[in-house]
Amino acid sequence: MFYEKCLFLRIFEKTMSCVKKLFVLILVSLGICTDLMSQSPKNEDYILIINSYSENSPWSYNCTVPIYETLLKEYEELTAYTEHMNMLLIQNEEDLSLFKEDFFARYKSPPRLILLLGNPAFALLLDKLEEAWGQKIPILLYTHKLYIGLRETYLQERIITQDEKTPIQDVIRSHPQVTVLFIPDYIKETVNLMHSLIPDMQRLLFLSDKTFLGLQNQDIVESLVRTEYPDIQLTVLTAGDTSVSSLIDSLRNVDARTGVLLSSWTFKSRQGKYVVQSSDLYQTISSYTSSPIFTLNDMAIDKNGLLGGYFYVASSIHDIVIKTVRSVLKGTSGGSIVSPDYARPVFDYQVLEKKGISPYNCPPDTFFYLRPSTFWEQYRLHISMGILLLFFIIFFLLWRIETLGRQRNLQRRELELMRNYRALNCKLSLALDIANIIPWRWDLRAHLIFCDVQHSNSDRSISKKSLEISEEKYFSKIRKSDRDRMKDVCEALIRGDVNKIKEEFLIYRSGRNTPRFDWIEVQAIVEKRDEEGHPVVLTGSSLRITERKRIEEELLKARDKAEESNRLKSTFLANMSHEIRTPLNAIVGFSQILAITDDEEEKKQFVSIIESNNMLLLQLIGDILDLSKIEAGTLEFVRNEVDLNVLMKELESSMRLRRTDAVELRFMDCMPSCCLYVDKNRLSQVLINLLTNAVKFTKEGYIHFGYRLVDEDVLEFYVADTGCGIPKEQLRNVFERFIKLNNFVSGTGLGLSICQVIVERMGGRIWVESDEGKGATFFFTIKYFPIEKVL
Repeated sequence: MFYEKCLFLRIFEKTMSCVKKLFVLILVSLGICTDLMSQSPKNEDYILIINSYSENSPWSYNCTVPIYETLLKEYEELTAYTEHMNMLLIQNEEDLSLFKEDFFARYKSPPRLILLLGNPAFALLLDKLEEAWGQKIPILLYTHKLYIGLRETYLQERIITQDEKTPIQDVIRSHPQVTVLFIPDYIKETVNLMHSLIPDMQRLLFLSDKTFLGLQNQDIVESLVRTEYPDIQLTVLTAGDTSVSSLIDSLRNVDARTGVLLSSWTFKSRQGKYVVQSSDLYQTISSYTSSPIFTLNDMAIDKNGLLGGYFYVASSIHDIVIKTVRSVLKGTSGGSIVSPDYARPVFDYQVLEKKGISPYNCPPDTFFYLRPSTFWEQYRLHISMGILLLFFIIFFLLWRIETLGRQRNLQRRELELMRNYRALNCKLSLALDIANIIPWRWDLRAHLIFCDVQHSNSDRSISKKSLEISEEKYFSKIRKSDRDRMKDVCEALIRGDVNKIKEEFLIYRSGRNTPRFDWIEVQAIVEKRDEEGHPVVLTGSSLRITERKRIEEELLKARDKAEESNRLKSTFLANMSHEIRTPLNAIVGFSQILAITDDEEEKKQFVSIIESNNMLLLQLIGDILDLSKIEAGTLEFVRNEVDLNVLMKELESSMRLRRTDAVELRFMDCMPSCCLYVDKNRLSQVLINLLTNAVKFTKEGYIHFGYRLVDEDVLEFYVADTGCGIPKEQLRNVFERFIKLNNFVSGTGLGLSICQVIVERMGGRIWVESDEGKGATFFFTIKYFPIEKVL
């Protein structure tokens, strides 16, 4: 029987392992399908961009950014969708077929234009694209190399040899709908530039990866150094073969005679169960070395600390992309190869100075990012604005004189309006008193708040002085946790971030007998501004909402209590239906078998099983009754005289009958004599529960228990075992209701929860210490009432 169980478990584990692998594959497929479904075109005119690698590849930004930011605004009827092949994750024809199947299942309607970023997408998808949509759909290839290789070279991640290269000119002759946007990598020019800026360069550290572009550039660099710079030592670090930590260590150890050249750094990494493609290290790579890092293309060097190199400025690439796409959409450039005007040295001026390289050592046609302006360029606007400002001041003074005259006339009219305002204000004050609203005004210049903070509405004997209070004193009456928030809100109103505020806070009020806190709802707006538009007076109202907040709090408590009660009810029914049915099924089943069997040994065995399940059912009913008494608050405690040593020895004798021979059970620590007033039944219930749990989970070793006097009025009990122990993450949950750490061991999950309530009602606390696999020790304390002290 044991062998059959083991065999079944092994078969089950292997089956589950296969199911898990299949499930992960289904999830990945569903994720790809979901991504495609989320951006599927629905009979609309669109541009389809297929990127050979990941979306954060820096060299692809120069092509996609102008399309999304400029071209789509020009062609309002067009939309654009981008698909990323993530070529490092496509390892074989099966992966490629899965990508094609998902891709063409989503994009059924032909696009207006297909833009392929990189040779892999062109070499692997061209035939399928023409099969699906024909040669009428124009295709624009954005590439750094004017050749393509065999299909397997892109799937095997290896360098394309000279014999395997097919010129793109030969390919597009049979595909006239293809236009090539060629952005060459000026590797030789960049290395020459490095050698001129670092004259004593003896070592070249080349950073690349296993992408098509990275492998081909690596081959070019190795050939260039071998033929033209034999005295320079070349070190190649390849993403995938070199970890990020090794890369960082290599960069930190770079000396002043080493030049660092970054081609690209795209690698696969594992995140949980999945393998993903990452290529964002270029954004932070400059922080790991003090040497300048040269690049082969414009990787937003003005933002990430890279020095630059010999390549096209990003703006020139943007212009040629927009120009070429316009031409392709008009149908005037099929079968041609276009490139930007010219490449030149491109550097970040601030990085150049930071690395100690003089800008004067750079070639004359160098383009600098972030280069500081000359004196005239820097202050030309200020000088012009100064002259304009002088004329403006003269004009303002003339205008101001005229304005002051008009203001005098307006003041006369304001006096008349003030008389009407006072009459209206009296009516408004009466309405506010009826509504229990306290109006107030805040003079921001005098830092005074005018409001009634000391009297209720029934007290009409209010002097003028009682309405004035400094803003500091007013805010001091607000509860500390609300004070900073109210200051921030008021500052936002003063700054003009909001037009009106409505907030609630607690405020201190000194009552006649005892101080109290009241909830206040305040609303405020800007009443008056100065000539420059800055607020000088705020006005608002305060409403006491203490009673409303009390009702809201009671409603929230009632709701939480109802939700908790409903949760406990559901949990109780779910657990009890299972725990009651299990022993009942055993009792009924073995009772039926007992009635038909004649073997006395089997009868004894069945009677033992029935008695065991009877005891389990009796314990369950007892726990349920105790739980109901705890919920109803009727759990009774009757103290009487107890000889604790006698009680502990009785428990030792009874529990020894339940243990196995491989377990030593012993009553250890105790006082020579300990007679106290305590509820014997409840104390026994706690100890029996803890000892029973120790017997269940201890197959060999020992179970020791005892007590000690830790204070003059506190007794500490403990039960220690060498069982399976409790995981650390479960220690905080062991005293919760219906918690069973081992579902294969009988029990209700209520015992420890009931023990906790009993111990706390006896004036103590209960806790556990455990190392998983080494055992557990439960401690609890109770109040010590010795008989001598009571007498």
